[in-house]
Amino acid sequence: MLGSNVRPVHYDIEMDIDMKSFATRGRETITLKIRKPTSRVVLNAADLKIEKCALVSSGGEQRPGVRLDKEKEELILTLKRKASGEATLHLEFSGTVNSGLTGLYRSRYTGRGKEKYIATTQFEPADARRMIPCFDEPAMKATFDVTLLVDKEMDAISNMPVTSKETLGRKKRVTFATTPRMSTYLLYAGVGRFEYLHGALGRTQLRVVTTPGKRAYGKLAMEYAKKFLKYYNDYFGVPYPLPKLDLIAVPDFSHGAMENWGAVTFRETELLFDPKSGSNAVKQRIAEVVAHELAHQWFGNLVTMGWWDDLWLNESFATWMAYKAMEKFHPEWDNWSHFVDERVAAALGADALKSSHPIEARVREPHQITQIFDRISYEKGGSVLRMLEDYLGEERFRRGLRLYMKDHAYRNTAARDLWNALGSASGTDVKGMMSCWTRQTGYPVIDARMDGSKLRLEQTRFLLNGAENSTWIIPMVIDADGVKKRITMKARTLDVPLRSSDFKLNSGQAGLYRVRYAQESFERLRPLIESKKLPSLDRWGVQNDMFALCRACELPIETYLDLTDAYANEDDYLVLGDVAGKLFGLYRMTSGELREKIKRRAARFCGRAFERLGWDAKKGEPENHALLRTSLLLSLGMMDDEATLREARARFARFLKDRSSLNPNLRRAVYALTAWKGNADTYATFVRLYENEQNPEEKRRFLATLAYFSDPELVEKSLAYALTPAVRAQDTYVLPAHAVGNPECHALVWPWLKQSWKTLQKRYGSGGDVGMLKNFVELAGALDTRDDEREVRAFFKAHPQKGVEMALAQALERIRINARFLEFNE
Repeated sequence: MLGSNVRPVHYDIEMDIDMKSFATRGRETITLKIRKPTSRVVLNAADLKIEKCALVSSGGEQRPGVRLDKEKEELILTLKRKASGEATLHLEFSGTVNSGLTGLYRSRYTGRGKEKYIATTQFEPADARRMIPCFDEPAMKATFDVTLLVDKEMDAISNMPVTSKETLGRKKRVTFATTPRMSTYLLYAGVGRFEYLHGALGRTQLRVVTTPGKRAYGKLAMEYAKKFLKYYNDYFGVPYPLPKLDLIAVPDFSHGAMENWGAVTFRETELLFDPKSGSNAVKQRIAEVVAHELAHQWFGNLVTMGWWDDLWLNESFATWMAYKAMEKFHPEWDNWSHFVDERVAAALGADALKSSHPIEARVREPHQITQIFDRISYEKGGSVLRMLEDYLGEERFRRGLRLYMKDHAYRNTAARDLWNALGSASGTDVKGMMSCWTRQTGYPVIDARMDGSKLRLEQTRFLLNGAENSTWIIPMVIDADGVKKRITMKARTLDVPLRSSDFKLNSGQAGLYRVRYAQESFERLRPLIESKKLPSLDRWGVQNDMFALCRACELPIETYLDLTDAYANEDDYLVLGDVAGKLFGLYRMTSGELREKIKRRAARFCGRAFERLGWDAKKGEPENHALLRTSLLLSLGMMDDEATLREARARFARFLKDRSSLNPNLRRAVYALTAWKGNADTYATFVRLYENEQNPEEKRRFLATLAYFSDPELVEKSLAYALTPAVRAQDTYVLPAHAVGNPECHALVWPWLKQSWKTLQKRYGSGGDVGMLKNFVELAGALDTRDDEREVRAFFKAHPQKGVEMALAQALERIRINARFLEFNE
């Protein structure tokens, strides 16, 4: 960390960006405030050449000594005379528009049959230093004046609107308005030939920005942006403060999206929607990502964490707020059920590992920071906020957030500032309650049993591989024979007077904990599941907790398989999808007699559910049934249901003749199941479709399909294809990620990862790109023997990589958990 003695107040930046040579030249003047006299100024710089440097203070101008520390990515200036008070630092430097996916980099697209490029930036968490020398820490907020010199036929984009353009021969100088006070990681610069879809919300000018030919695909995102921006203006009680907001589709992008203030960047698949090929799942995903990034314009941009320890203040709020916004405008999507199934379930899975970390994670170096952009900062944090809102009530929670925004606008905060605001608004000791959830790793499992007229509760930490005694303050809702009872469990044990023996803990699944029922209590839940007297979220919760207990080897897997019979007549997409997914996951990871037993159970369950749904949507059916239909089809097909495979092949044959014949909601499943028993000719067809496709979402579908062949030779070919120039660096992960779920070929992923590791390191092993590299390491967690664990450990010991340590520890733990589970059940 840079320390607090020297702080930036304002940056005046001019960048000359040459899109032919991909060279950059920059000049900047940084206005500094120096608290105590110093002979040393340290800021951040990486991959830059410093050509001139001067510092002017009350003592006059001086030329400091300049040293670049490549390891620490610091620019160290040594002064002959100490400086203090206000000073200005003048720098001239050069760099590149690099070929990676962080800093200022180039992204390619095809225009009129030729390969062309745009320049774009990705600075979070610590890569602004790759474009300009700067104080690259979130608390070092300043204002920015940005000027870009670009080819005169190109456009330039930054955080603020353009104030002037001046033609200079073959170049033009584009100057932008001064930004609000903000962190360096939110700065943006984009250069290229763009198309624009224009809109407005009051005085805020909106644009969807694309490469040429894709503007029309931005209509859905524009519609969402208007809705969500209006909602957030009202919800937070603080209007969006910038005069414009751009949503920029980037062809090459390592993240899903990035919240640069006023210039939000997205993967094309997360922003652009073609009604002819876009599915319900894609439409909902675009809504979620747009809502998430727009929430960041307040949480993260207007109010920013003081240091990356509190990254969750940014990410968990954006995760949670996105679902509130979607529920406001699209309640038919049943968004909170999606939240539980996708976000809460992911948090429970990740935090059941001993190698997990607290929400408030202690990090210092950039390579540590990238590791906590994970399910704990996003999903667990969002789940904890949902639990807290349920406890405090919506209106008191909202009042607290408004107070937090008002008190800390344009400033930096820590978790205690949020707890204080929520406490003031609610009259509750929020800090005392929530510290255990954000500073302590893990979550509880509650043992529940009736003892006469008392419900006896006991909490311990839930782990997939062992147990620990930890204590949380747990807000709980108990449904006792239809009557809701709210309690707070503050100690390890608690007795609750209860008149009825028919009860369900965690009613509504708002709490971040699991429940282990005594056998008698569990048996009383079964008829409530069969009759559907329990609400769908509670039916989901009972089986989800039971499955986790079986995975932790507390019960044999037969216990879960028997429970699925209670869901034979289930009709809720959330519950059906989770049970079907778990049965198929068990089929994928098991072998021999156990696998055949699971296959019979899974085929019967999925077949019965699919028979009710059918291949084609019924008039007026909920949109979410399309998501369930895809899940069931994939499970049935990859368990070799011949009728399913035959129909998929027939529909694909019609698609090749007439693309409009295949409903977009069926395409993922039809493509995958056509590939499943396909041959070399089928493979060649999908490669051709992928390479010729221009629509980003359809192109991604074709690419993923290459991992669904049951023929190992063809999947090996697909994995090799992932590292060819035909596949963008952002999409390399798609193929191994899908192959690891292939029940016949998942074992091929680890040998490919070993063989490809040096190539992957070269491609992703520096800067913020390491965040992508850790995704590949996580794939090793699908292995399942003790020998696998030893091999993975030895391999990464011989081939270390900074920035993936946490992912490796978690992968090794998952292998141990898998091995233990198979040994226990087979």
